[in-house]
Amino acid sequence: MSVDIYVLGRYPTSETLKDGMVQRIHAVDSLLGEYNRIYVDLSLRHPIFKTRRINDKVKEILVNPLFPFFIIFRFLLKANVIYAHSIHLFKHIPYFRLFLPRGCNLILDAHGAVPEEMALYGRGVWARYLGWIEYSVFRRAAHCICVSEAMRNHFKQKYPTSAVQYHVLFTSKLLEQPVARIVNSVREQLQLAETDIVLLYSGNTQKWQNIALMLKSIKKIIQPGIRVIILSGQTLQFRQMLREFSIDESLVHVTSVEPKMLGAYYSLAHYGYILRDDIVVNQVANPTKMLEYLQFGLTPIVKSPNIGDYKMLGCAFLDVDTLDKKMLHPQKNQTNINVAVGMASMIEKFNMKALIEGGIKSGKFLH
Repeated sequence: MSVDIYVLGRYPTSETLKDGMVQRIHAVDSLLGEYNRIYVDLSLRHPIFKTRRINDKVKEILVNPLFPFFIIFRFLLKANVIYAHSIHLFKHIPYFRLFLPRGCNLILDAHGAVPEEMALYGRGVWARYLGWIEYSVFRRAAHCICVSEAMRNHFKQKYPTSAVQYHVLFTSKLLEQPVARIVNSVREQLQLAETDIVLLYSGNTQKWQNIALMLKSIKKIIQPGIRVIILSGQTLQFRQMLREFSIDESLVHVTSVEPKMLGAYYSLAHYGYILRDDIVVNQVANPTKMLEYLQFGLTPIVKSPNIGDYKMLGCAFLDVDTLDKKMLHPQKNQTNINVAVGMASMIEKFNMKALIEGGIKSGKFLH
């Protein structure tokens, strides 16, 4: 059976794979490989309408929401399946409510608690608007794919009368293991001794990352023999903050690296900072950064361990508030490696074909 899937989201490229959402899209795309995929990316930054062929199976359409809406939905309704990555793209086309009936050919990959995230940023109007969008999507979607059991429970409680069928697909794919030659080259570049304890942070300086708390923690424990690596696209901001916190910059390496190099740096680290507040947005999440830390045997240093399902899965943590240099050792955590491997295996076991083709045959989809 020939199946055309319209994917609402940005087609992954080597340049965009640093982004956690794009990594998720890339992982899901590997499950859709046998189908024809038409990626539809809606943005006010795009030209009115532009298409390009990626390969024999994939086409990408860049659409400006100012493009006539009836034409947008004319080609969307040709789809056997619409696979939407997050509710974000629906914010540009609220009139989808007029075209898509309940239980239609729509699969939502939720990615996160979007209205709650907007409220966290203090964007009350957007939070209410996206709350309405989310409610409308859950009244129409046939399936919702969640990134954690905690997310599934969140949506079930939030929309108890929704007919949506829920599924959990924990994670993106694991990073490629770096070759020893590259790891040793990075070690020499950073002048790290085998006995050095290495703490790592991967990410930028957004408020919800609690960077000030992280830097206070680093200042308290850093000393010769305890080194810090910061991987960020905001290197200038981090260097300025290190000076503001009077942290010895000779013991901290700040750099920006390509995604293919992340594994080499993670291979040298033993602990990773991920300081999320204990709120719904983080409780239901599955941060790509967390999986990457676990894959390479890092012990996460956390503000709260209630991040997705990691606590339930037996992940080992250290609490940033009670962190002491005496707790730190230059060794990997095998338990966390096992958790990561188990989570990554979910994507290989997830039966996307049964979900899509079973829905079409049962009449849950339109075509």
